Amino acid sequence: MAIKKRSEPRKEVEQTESAYITELGLLEEHQKRFETMIPNVHITQFNEADVIGIRKSGFVDEFEIKLSRQDFMADRKKTLDFENSGSQFKLKELESGNLIINHFWYVIPKGLVQISELPEFAGLIEISDKPLIIRHPKRLHSRKATFEERYHLAKKASDRFWSEKEKNNTQDETVCCPNTSTLGEPELFQLQSDIEVGEWNQFDTITLPLGTVKDLVEFAYSHEQPPSENKGRP
Repeated sequence: MAIKKRSEPRKEVEQTESAYITELGLLEEHQKRFETMIPNVHITQFNEADVIGIRKSGFVDEFEIKLSRQDFMADRKKTLDFENSGSQFKLKELESGNLIINHFWYVIPKGLVQISELPEFAGLIEISDKPLIIRHPKRLHSRKATFEERYHLAKKASDRFWSEKEKNNTQDETVCCPNTSTLGEPELFQLQSDIEVGEWNQFDTITLPLGTVKDLVEFAYSHEQPPSENKGRP
């Protein structure tokens, strides 16, 4: 008779947004379904999502994390500002299919809300010691995110990463750039010229003052074109 070693029970997940985001990203089903998952991203100027998941099909899921009933109930009053129509309730705009989001989820501690309290279209994930999908969301519309929309969502994640690096690091940064040993004003001008015409054929690792890195990255982004989906391999 084989004796199986009893595995240690998982501890309760800490009830913080950061811990819940990690659990969502590590969920095996999500790793299979989503091309990428992006935390704390502004879909529009006034609409920040806790987590965005871009499916391989091109559909976009939004995960809204709520750690208290007060926060959950307040979500019903959340509004978004639109240039043409002014302030509108977010849940109504989701239900009407007016946003890029195809599927909308709530992520909560186990037992925080009842199914009957959810919007009819919303999915539900409860987290105690691990995430558990309680209900799948309804599809809000069938429009898929274009390559450009997916590219810009990913770019926002990159922008946020570099912004956090700037806040948390006062030392020199290492950046991957075309070969050059120094970056005085003439060399920086030449490097920017290379970026403009796409001449990134040879790379070297160099160290620059942090402010210079930020300027260079912003300059590179402003001149970079998203790669074509149909472009063949060399």
